[in-house]
Amino acid sequence: MSGGSAMRGRLPFDAIDALLAQHAFGNSDYITEQLHVCYQRRLGKVSTHLPTAAELLDALDRTDSYGRYRTFGDTVVRCAIQHAQARLDMGVQYGPPIEQCQEVFQETTRLLEEGRFGPIGSGLVNRLGPAPYHGWVWSEGQPSTVLTRAFRQIVRENNYEEELCTPEADELVVLAKGAQLLNELLPLTSSSSLSHTHLIAVFPRVGLWATRMSSSEFRVSGTIFLSRRLLSNP
Repeated sequence: MSGGSAMRGRLPFDAIDALLAQHAFGNSDYITEQLHVCYQRRLGKVSTHLPTAAELLDALDRTDSYGRYRTFGDTVVRCAIQHAQARLDMGVQYGPPIEQCQEVFQETTRLLEEGRFGPIGSGLVNRLGPAPYHGWVWSEGQPSTVLTRAFRQIVRENNYEEELCTPEADELVVLAKGAQLLNELLPLTSSSSLSHTHLIAVFPRVGLWATRMSSSEFRVSGTIFLSRRLLSNP
C-alpha cells in the first residue's frame, strides 16, 4: 500500500475522539453536573431526617468544585446517600443500617473540613496519574476506618465475595502506562471516561474472580474492577 493510500485508509481518530467526548451521552462535564444535582437532591431529602446528612450538605456547600466532584464521586459516599434515602424515604431495607450511613456522613464532613477528599478519604497512596481526573488505586493494606470498612462491606454485598488484592509496583506502572496510551490515542475520550473512574480495584484470579477480566456494578458506582492478569501489558 502506498503512503497516500495508507493515509486515506486511516480512521479520523481526532474526529471520533471529539464525537465520543462531546456527544450528549459522552460529555463528562454534563454527566458530572447532572450526577451532582441528583446526589445533592438525595442528600437534601436525607438531611430532613438526619442531622449528620445536613452537616455534610453544609460542608459541601463550603467546598470548591473539585472537592464536591471527588466527594460525590466516592463510592462509599454515594452508597451511604442511596441507602439512607431508600430506608428513610421509601421504607426499603437496603444496604447498611442507618447508623453506618451516619458514620460515613460524619467522617466525610470531618475530612472535608480538613481539606481532604477523594475516594475513601482519600487515604489512598497510589494514583493512576497526576491529572485532576485521574483516580486512585485500592490497596488491601489500608488501615481499618469508617470508610474502608464501609467500602469492603459494599464490595462484599454486591457480588464481589472474594478479597481484592494490592498491585505490585511494576503492575502499577503498567496500569499507568495503559492510561497514558489511551490518552495518546484518544485524549478527549480518555479524560472524559477516566473522570468517572474515581477508584480502581484489582482482583486476583481466584474463586468468583477466576473467569472475569474486568467488572463494574451500578450499585458500586465510581469504582471499576480489573483482573490482575491484565496488569502485564499496557
